[in-house]
Amino acid sequence: MFHSNKKSSRLGQWDGRRRSSRNEEPLLLRLWQLPVLLRLATVLATMLLVTFLAYRAGPPMPYRVGEVYATDLRVRATFEIINQPKTDLARAEAILQQLPPDQIVNPAARERALLAVPPVVDTFQAGAALVRHGQPITEAQLNLLKQEHRAYLRSLTPADRARRGLAVLLIMSQLTLVVLLYAVRFQPALAQSLTKVAGVCAGVVLTLGLGLLLSGPPWYAVLVPLTVTAMVLTIAYNPQFALLMSFCLSLATTVALGSNLERLLIQMGGLATAVLLLRNVSTRTRL
Repeated sequence: MFHSNKKSSRLGQWDGRRRSSRNEEPLLLRLWQLPVLLRLATVLATMLLVTFLAYRAGPPMPYRVGEVYATDLRVRATFEIINQPKTDLARAEAILQQLPPDQIVNPAARERALLAVPPVVDTFQAGAALVRHGQPITEAQLNLLKQEHRAYLRSLTPADRARRGLAVLLIMSQLTLVVLLYAVRFQPALAQSLTKVAGVCAGVVLTLGLGLLLSGPPWYAVLVPLTVTAMVLTIAYNPQFALLMSFCLSLATTVALGSNLERLLIQMGGLATAVLLLRNVSTRTRL
């Protein structure tokens, strides 16, 4: 007859544990069960594979033609490059000066004269500016940046590579732990099914692999596999889980490609929009 308008407290809305866990089986003992070990092994193998993909993909060269940077792009490791226009000019002058007029048309004599002129080499010392801040990157500057990047990779020591690999492993392990804890707490149907765990892990590896493959020229389409995976996870599970996975995949891709925070925010903005547009799709047939 009478209805109370009083809202329930936040504690009353709690849907988690309401009793003590002292009489239950310890968590560590439950982890040693075979089904749990199989699921954890699948997750661990996925984390190691993702770490390997991210390590092998980088450090990549993140520059492209037309981009403008707020700071100068400077040489990190000294490198040399053959100046082909100056070399061709020097060889043409040598042919005209060294060969008599009747020998200029002789292919063998021209070849000997060309080989006698060493190529003109330009040396770029560490710290020299290749692209000034506020200026768009041109095609010629991009070629110089590619040469500089190759020289930088050659200059890395085994200790440098080991530190980078360890850093990537720590980042991927932290992301894996966050997803694992979320799935155990809020997605018990997923956490307790080896088939579903394997499916999500396969999707993660496939998404990261395609993202790294499509991130380079001429596609620059790293967002395509990320968006498809976010939409699939939204329909198959729920928007909250899809948003978490989208953030983890975006961060993993950003680490692998050596991108900055700006690109991470752009990726998350696009993925969050795709996920939230599908939040009212409760069934696959309604899509």
